[in-house]
Amino acid sequence: HQLTPGHPNYVTYVDHQAAIYDLTDKYDQALEETKKITSIVEKYYGKESTIYATFLQKQAELYLKKGDFAKAETVVNEAVALMKTLSAKQSAEAQVAAYTT
Repeated sequence: HQLTPGHPNYVTYVDHQAAIYDLTDKYDQALEETKKITSIVEKYYGKESTIYATFLQKQAELYLKKGDFAKAETVVNEAVALMKTLSAKQSAEAQVAAYTT
């Protein structure tokens, strides 16, 4: 069996590879792998998912390590805005559920 982007373990494998690059100070390769994962996660889960926000955060951390503070700020702001939106949506859904049960 070939491990392709549609395979359930692919994201995990590529994330581990990115972690190895990160730990060995190969930030460009780590960022490349993390961007690849983010793209796959977007395709399968959409931009409005916590896993997408998680990988944006990982990208921001790598931009920081590379010294690209402007890009890190842009990406982390996107992740934070997304998490706020998701949190508000979950809160609203919980309130609706409380009144309908």
